Amino acid sequence: MKTIKILIISILTSFGLIAQPAFEFSRNIYRSPYANGTEYRVSQDDITHTPIGAFDLRATGDDNCDTHQIVAAAAGTVRYVEDDYNVSGPGNSASNNYVWIAHANGEWTKYTHFKQNSVAVTVNQVVSAGTYLGLECSIGAVSPAGFRHLHFEVRAPADPVNPPMDLTGGFMDNSEQRLIPVICDIPNNYYTKDDVYTAANCSCTAGANQSFVINTVGNGEKEVSLASNSVSAASLVTFSNGSIGFFRAGNNVTLSPGFTANTGTYFHASVGSCNTTPNN
Repeated sequence: MKTIKILIISILTSFGLIAQPAFEFSRNIYRSPYANGTEYRVSQDDITHTPIGAFDLRATGDDNCDTHQIVAAAAGTVRYVEDDYNVSGPGNSASNNYVWIAHANGEWTKYTHFKQNSVAVTVNQVVSAGTYLGLECSIGAVSPAGFRHLHFEVRAPADPVNPPMDLTGGFMDNSEQRLIPVICDIPNNYYTKDDVYTAANCSCTAGANQSFVINTVGNGEKEVSLASNSVSAASLVTFSNGSIGFFRAGNNVTLSPGFTANTGTYFHASVGSCNTTPNN
């Protein structure tokens, strides 16, 4: 059996200062929640979405509810399903069609606004990344009425077995932690409003070795560095108060002397493949 010596360094500082960012990055690395080859646009990101911390994604092209396939963004177990409704428009939160999936590390993903009776998974079904869930549509609380899109969010409930949930609209309680999903194989590895992507499986080919050389990550800025073998941060790298960072490598992560994650920063580094669900 081959033995690999690994270095794991994990830093998380969150001391409640005014500049502390609203959300951390997810620990999971997620694939695009659309079938491979689907082009889609981020119409609202974690900053511009109401409420903040969720994402509205919209497949480009044909504007009906029979075309664009939504898939699981990571392996997990389906926990809640609703797809009986066929009403669209503001104020129709009680008519949401949705799927919640629980993942092995305690994170949950939500997919909302499916076409009526299109959901193809059932409660307690185990799914893989890329498993077909249903068709993108505009059912439930959408504005304007008929605006076809996928509402996508990642949560880390305090009780991952039985989180507080309003099943009428599929709303997890606002007290439960929201996360910014780390997305494989897209520029920057996180969603930004108005960016356009093409969905694909996680290739895990982000480069064997990555050297992080940005001197200062400022307040409100985000940085992700992924590599199949190693990520190393140059000396004198500083994550400033109010910034967030995420490093993941297959074998080792090295933070050089002089690396600083200031108070009020969310920073996490871990070792593992982009196709695994970490336990840290």
